[in-house]
Amino acid sequence: MRRFRSGTIILYATAAIILVTVGPCPFPAQSGTITMRVDPAARTVPVNGTFTVNIVVDVGTEMNPYGLGVYEFDLVYDPNCLEVLSANDAGGLVGTGRTAIGLRPGVDNANGRTAFGVCSHPPEGVSQLDGPTGTVVLATVTLQARRAGATALNLENALAIDTHANVWPDAGARRVLKTSGAEILVVLHSESHGD
Repeated sequence: MRRFRSGTIILYATAAIILVTVGPCPFPAQSGTITMRVDPAARTVPVNGTFTVNIVVDVGTEMNPYGLGVYEFDLVYDPNCLEVLSANDAGGLVGTGRTAIGLRPGVDNANGRTAFGVCSHPPEGVSQLDGPTGTVVLATVTLQARRAGATALNLENALAIDTHANVWPDAGARRVLKTSGAEILVVLHSESHGD
């Protein structure tokens, strides 16, 4: 009997955490595709120059009316060519009045991978507050170019969840999350190259 009761308490505690984070209970979302991308998609920078890119998600009617509530991604790059200096929440989830909790970026320049994410919830006393839709700037990443040449910034392990716990991508392939990276050209001098 004691095991059953403690298991029940744990189950209730887990459900309460989920409710606080995403809202009442999952409601089915529209099926469809959203895109998480690096913006701009092409950039020319000098060796030792610093530059920023935004990680953006295009949330169309697929998340309406609930809007974005949680996101995460890994930014992958060649550590011989690029180095991440910082990754910051761009405030895209706060614009609707939701409270955002950012995960400290896991910058691993030795292996060329930076993991980042933010979750949001309605402010205290509000049972439901929809998240942003449309084009949402998720994060601003500052990098430094280390060596001349062409290299890529790619997104892996990308995940987006609306405010009713519907996940992109889902296991049934009804909700698809596509990713799009960027091409970075690192040059020896800071000449204009028409980017």
